Amino acid sequence: DVAKNKFHVILESFLLHVDGNPQLGTIHRNINNPWIHVSNNFEKDVIKQKTLKFQKKEYKEILKIFNSLKQIDFSKKENKFLDIAIRRFSSALARTDSVDQFIDLMISIEALYGGSDKGEITTKLSYRLATLIAKNEKEREDYWEFTKKMYSLRSGIVHGSKEKMMPDEDLEKIIKLVRKSIH
Repeated sequence: DVAKNKFHVILESFLLHVDGNPQLGTIHRNINNPWIHVSNNFEKDVIKQKTLKFQKKEYKEILKIFNSLKQIDFSKKENKFLDIAIRRFSSALARTDSVDQFIDLMISIEALYGGSDKGEITTKLSYRLATLIAKNEKEREDYWEFTKKMYSLRSGIVHGSKEKMMPDEDLEKIIKLVRKSIH
């Protein structure tokens, strides 16, 4: 369990630093406890995923993220929101369906910025994200509008009133916003 937990923290550190999914040199299968369930879509899904690549010079930044993650006690109630955000972010990056990725990313944003207080969720998320992430007024306005648009799309998909289409450029922008937010 200790090794498994540390391995997850290492993977999360990579994912919080750079785009792509880690692809290890081999797949370990233990007859008694397989790590991966192989389905008919396994080959197609693995090939479709963007490979995580990083350079040796990025080691220090990844180590910094790793050490930060190790210091957080995710069992504490006040850190649960961050645990959910990171797990959903990691889950989104591992998915091959863009709509599933999108829903996981929006759950991550909601965990980070939603809070437990009552109120209009779209406005709350848009305002909080734009205020905390933007560097200037123009960026703040862009993030405000983008977050409102994305949450509306998320609601439409989840409640079945919108088509399940996710433009790649919007998905990439959400990934960057979630990664930046978790940092």
